[in-house]
Amino acid sequence: MTYLHGAYGELGESIGQLTPSGVATLPVYFGRAPIHQLGAYSGLVNQPILVSSFEDAARKIGYSDNWEKYELCEAVYAHFKNSIGPIGPIVLINVLDPDTMRSAEAVTKEVTLLNQQVIIEDENIILNTLTIEGKEFGVDFTAAYSSDGEKVILRDLTGNLSSPVTVSYYTVTPEKVTASDIIGGIVDETRTGIQAVALVYQNLNRIPTILAAPGWSDKKEVHDALVAACQKINGHWYAFAFTDIPADDSVNTIAKATSWKAQNGYTSEFESPCWPLAVNGDRVFHMSTLAVVTTQRAHYQNDNIPATTASNKRVDITGLARKSAAGIKTVSFDQEQANQLNAEGIKTAIFWGGQWRIWGGHTGAYKYGGENDPRSIFDSSMMMICYILNTLQRT
Repeated sequence: MTYLHGAYGELGESIGQLTPSGVATLPVYFGRAPIHQLGAYSGLVNQPILVSSFEDAARKIGYSDNWEKYELCEAVYAHFKNSIGPIGPIVLINVLDPDTMRSAEAVTKEVTLLNQQVIIEDENIILNTLTIEGKEFGVDFTAAYSSDGEKVILRDLTGNLSSPVTVSYYTVTPEKVTASDIIGGIVDETRTGIQAVALVYQNLNRIPTILAAPGWSDKKEVHDALVAACQKINGHWYAFAFTDIPADDSVNTIAKATSWKAQNGYTSEFESPCWPLAVNGDRVFHMSTLAVVTTQRAHYQNDNIPATTASNKRVDITGLARKSAAGIKTVSFDQEQANQLNAEGIKTAIFWGGQWRIWGGHTGAYKYGGENDPRSIFDSSMMMICYILNTLQRT
């Protein structure tokens, strides 16, 4: 280190807005993260990772704009990069293990060195497997992912690399993750997937209060495991789940969404089913993610007491959408049509008062005109019950 005497200034990387302090509501997300971007990822599989900003998350789990492969990055972006303001912290539980979910053989290729730098266009490189024969990582060369997670930038540290450079590496295979990995289990006292929620309290000394698995909770088996996990975490804590109904060619109308919900049992008082997807420009979000973000913000603005709902609160989107065989397709309906979803206990979003807003404050157990238990009509009621039970036990 160079000896310095005096006052010096150094330009560093930008730091995003800080999240509010004292946020009590703690969402826990389950899914895949691009931890292969990190030089070391020991302890980042099936373990709760607390993040409090976008930069914090990128350092701890990596970041990719490919949310189809890495759902946890969607959650990170939605919480910390929205235009309304960052809200956190959140807990991420990643099930993708680059040590076992990787290519069977290494990839070898020649790349062109320009100005002592190489850009390798491959978002799947497991960074700690990248090698150059006869050269040492950190001494002769270094490598890191770009901020969007789409390519690796390799730099010659000594000027001794000759072009073309032959590099070798293994690639991660996130497509190997299945619903069973998300559901997880307990084997030899080791918890995986959704079962790892029990580690949040003992590892972080925080109570998980919201559970979500965007990209996975529209699968009935994952949904069932997620909702089941909401009660008696560690034998004590209660949480509330935000889940998704499929938004694709098979469930492409309001009528089909309400029918699918009933047929597949998305009817728990400990959940709020959501439909369809939402977009902001070319970014596609699961409605459950946006509902979690808006709920956490609403609770923070209510002195950290969850007696208020996300319904009718602003959300940072530009429209609604669903998946189709041809790609992402626009979905359009007004408040009256959205009320048909709300009447069946489904949360959605509408454009109202010059803004897009989360619309619907019921639990999955609610049905208009049905026999409804008063406690399970509104999501805020159930979250308050969870809050009171958790606070009593913690105290």
